[in-house]
Amino acid sequence: MQTALAAASTEIEGIRSAWTSATDPQRARHATIIRELKAEGHDPDRFIATTNRLNELRDKVSQRVVLANRREALHAERQTLLGELYTAETAARRRLGAAVKKANKATDGVVLAKPIPAPDRSEFIAIVNHHIKNVRRPLLDAVDRADFSPRAFVDAVREGADKLDSAFGLKGAQWTNIEAAGEPFLREFEEHVVGYAVEVRLDVSAEDSSGRQYRTLDSLSKGQRATALLLLLLGASQSPLIIDQPEDDLDNRFVYAGLVKKLRGLKGIRQIIVTTHNANVPVLGDAELIVTLEGDGQHGWPVEEKTGSLDKPQVRVIAEDILEGGHTAFDTNMRLYR
Repeated sequence: MQTALAAASTEIEGIRSAWTSATDPQRARHATIIRELKAEGHDPDRFIATTNRLNELRDKVSQRVVLANRREALHAERQTLLGELYTAETAARRRLGAAVKKANKATDGVVLAKPIPAPDRSEFIAIVNHHIKNVRRPLLDAVDRADFSPRAFVDAVREGADKLDSAFGLKGAQWTNIEAAGEPFLREFEEHVVGYAVEVRLDVSAEDSSGRQYRTLDSLSKGQRATALLLLLLGASQSPLIIDQPEDDLDNRFVYAGLVKKLRGLKGIRQIIVTTHNANVPVLGDAELIVTLEGDGQHGWPVEEKTGSLDKPQVRVIAEDILEGGHTAFDTNMRLYR
């Protein structure tokens, strides 16, 4: 082992000596060139570092092409998804329009519903507040407009300052802030839709009036609002409907002229269950079954012998007694409201 180790060491020294003899001229020439470059005011170390960096960048050229292709594919996919979003929005608007048309027809024009842009713009306000810190009021006012379209807004920004000014009246500091927010702001904006709400109006004109007088829900009393909503519910579908004491919130005029008329018209079409203290509802509504309830203040129960149609004397007596004035009031109402 000692002999082999000595032989290996001798061989290594020979190789080292040969390497030194072969490279010393190159080292000397390299040292001379470095001195000359420095004497001419150059920085060889920086040159070498730059060369190495260029070589690294050349190696990444192919990777850059791959990433660019991937970016284009993602952009195309995003455009497809945005198209699907806008298509879904259009379909939802059409479905809402058809439902509103059906509801208006069902109420015979007493209640008019109309699709309107959703007034809640909190999602857009949150986006603006996140991306833009100064001079936001004009932009928020534009977002709050009834005809605001996020898609049109983003398109206007991408077309430039003049288009944004003509379409939305935003310029100067507003344009500067929007431009600085850049694509992240615009992309987030165009991923939302305004959506739709429904404006409901009720005809409050007198029954014998020659024309209609519509008022929106916001300007109606509690009873009138309940009237409008109940009319919409009654004509909305053919599924069973349970109404708890409608007379509590409804205008008396509607109880007689609207509710009971509607209940009669829905017989055979829709099952309706009504709990009421107002006997006019089942009597004038021509109820198929009247169930009389008695109670002790805490619990209630049906009375079998007082359950049935108005053809049953016991049920008819109960209906008359509940009416204020008893039998006389019953007869008066029957004559008055036919």
